[in-house]
Order: sequence, then structure tokens, then C-alpha cells
Amino acid sequence: MKSTTAIARYRNNQSTRSITSLRVAQARQRFDKWYGWKAKSDNAWLESKDHSDALAAALRVSDGDNKAAELLVKWGERRADVLVAEQWPQIHKLAFALLERNQGKLNAQEIAKVLVQ
Repeated sequence: MKSTTAIARYRNNQSTRSITSLRVAQARQRFDKWYGWKAKSDNAWLESKDHSDALAAALRVSDGDNKAAELLVKWGERRADVLVAEQWPQIHKLAFALLERNQGKLNAQEIAKVLVQ
């Protein structure tokens, strides 16, 4: 029974790390959007703490294999590109709603209302 619990905990940690890597890679998309879809250079992203964190998480998941870690980060970047592109209209609506409120916060009901419009 203990080994089953340990395996479940390990799998949960691996899933959490993979999700974290994807979330951190999504930060790159924020860089890209900030500069107007794609930045002319990746320097800001490559020098950022977010990139460093993504690479560190990918290295842990890939047992220190640099090439595998780089590929995992690239995969996360690609997935983030696709997700942001698919959801851009909703992201845009929420961004403008936040600007209009000038408080930087929306509660769940306000978010739902904005997305339904």
C-alpha cells in the first residue's frame, strides 16, 4: 500500500512539474504579446527568470538531460502559442475589462459577464 501511495505522489509531482513548465512557458507568450505578437528578438525571454524557471523545471523532469529539457521548453512554448492564439479574443476582452476598471482585479462573476458578451 505504501508503494502505491509513493507512486501516486511521484506521478502527481511529475504532473505538477509539467504543468508548471507549461505555465512558465506561457509567460513567454506574455512577452510576445507585450511587444505586439512576436518580439523581434528572444533576448528578453531568454534572459528572464520565467525562462530560467522553465528550463530548471524541465531539467528536473528530464533527469538533467539538457537536450530533453530544451525540447520540453520548446514544446511548452509551442503549446502556449497555440493556446494563446485560440483564446486571444477572450484574453483581449478580459484585458480591456481590467483596464476599464483600473483596479487590476475582476471577480469570477465579472469575468463570466465579460466572456459572455
